[in-house]
Amino acid sequence: MVETDTKELKTQDTGLKPKNKKSHNSAVKPKQKKHLDRLTIKEQTFAKEYIANRGNGTKAALLSYDTVDKNTAANIASTNLMKPKIQTAIEALAESQGIGLQVRMQEAARIALGTKEVEVTTYDKDDNIISRTHRLPTPKEQLSAIELVNKTTGLYKQQDIEASTAKHEIDKRYREAMKAIEV
Repeated sequence: MVETDTKELKTQDTGLKPKNKKSHNSAVKPKQKKHLDRLTIKEQTFAKEYIANRGNGTKAALLSYDTVDKNTAANIASTNLMKPKIQTAIEALAESQGIGLQVRMQEAARIALGTKEVEVTTYDKDDNIISRTHRLPTPKEQLSAIELVNKTTGLYKQQDIEASTAKHEIDKRYREAMKAIEV
């Protein structure tokens, strides 16, 4: 069964578009302010623009920093998104707008199952929107959504720990076997 709530469909690219009609520059709530105060003015603007631009870090960097070069903006965005204080501020902003982690995880799960339509936006060379359409997710998009859910829930970390433990055990047995051969 495919859900077609068009109000929600407009938020499905990354799950980071505010659900309300308020501008992304609206009043900052106390919890948000606490996280934003730890950032420089450019980082604060980046965090707000990241939410407003549906998780498009390059666009957020272009609007927040003194650059017009997309490659430079992509590098700035990548660097910013690795900073824990910016991650925390973005998550606080997302939560305050009703698009927190739990909501995004539910949407990713629905995409993974193929029960949620995705929005496809086409842009021209100047980043102007040409068209928006809705369709069921492709198998590749479903797989990406599954991977996102697995990463976020820590499944891959657990598998990495198990693989690391197994490798350690194999190395230990190898060293023991080598010692036995030497004797």
